[in-house]
Amino acid sequence: TAIDWYRKADKNGYRRAGGKIINLQEEIKMQQRLKARLAREQELEKQSIEQEKLAREQAEHARLQAEKEKREQDIRTAEKRLAKIRAAKEKAAKAAKARPSKKVVAVRKPKHDIEYLIKKNWDSKGKSISFLPSELNQCERDDGKLVCYSRKIQETSAGRTIQYRVKSIITPGNRRDSFHVTYRNLVLDVVLQEQGDTDADYDDEQAQGFRIKTGWTKKHSVECKFDSASKISCLKDGVHRVKVAIANGGRDRDNSQLASRGR
Repeated sequence: TAIDWYRKADKNGYRRAGGKIINLQEEIKMQQRLKARLAREQELEKQSIEQEKLAREQAEHARLQAEKEKREQDIRTAEKRLAKIRAAKEKAAKAAKARPSKKVVAVRKPKHDIEYLIKKNWDSKGKSISFLPSELNQCERDDGKLVCYSRKIQETSAGRTIQYRVKSIITPGNRRDSFHVTYRNLVLDVVLQEQGDTDADYDDEQAQGFRIKTGWTKKHSVECKFDSASKISCLKDGVHRVKVAIANGGRDRDNSQLASRGR
């Protein structure tokens, strides 16, 4: 397999094999999570069909029972029917005197949590954001948290072309409408280029320049909270403030299609 080949290459001193091994392992894990989600959805669909069938059977049984009771009622004596009519009239008169109480319906604040987060695409300053659900990545539920893995991203900075992917783990926060993100970049390749203009957005390490080394970079910690249904405020590493907004006009994301995009 490809992993076995890269493992042999790594033992033989191929310095970029480490990142490629990790990348293949993470892709396998994401596919396993995708399969688990599809299995859960199929099971829920099966349960829904069974519940609908049971509901129809119960409705039919209730209808037959009602018809039986009606036939029994029809053969009652005239005296009993008249007594029932009188009782019904008395009950109706009492009900007309009583005024129904006004029901108070509590207005609940919409719940914004990671289940809402995964349904949308998000961006910052008009660009897809790599550590939250966006057009850059695939996200899956995993034991109460979200695990996102981006497609291959290429940036150029300080005379180097960098290829990397981003893995983020999103967990619910302590307060309502808040959540916590930890993420790392997996460097796949670093190629030296001629010095020139740069145009990159690759965390703080990039501004300092990379050595030619593949693998995981340092972990980042991000605290976020919903300001509204379409806006999020985040604080990265306790220093950098990031404003996030809903993308694509708030349309729901199609995570199944994201899974098949370029890697």
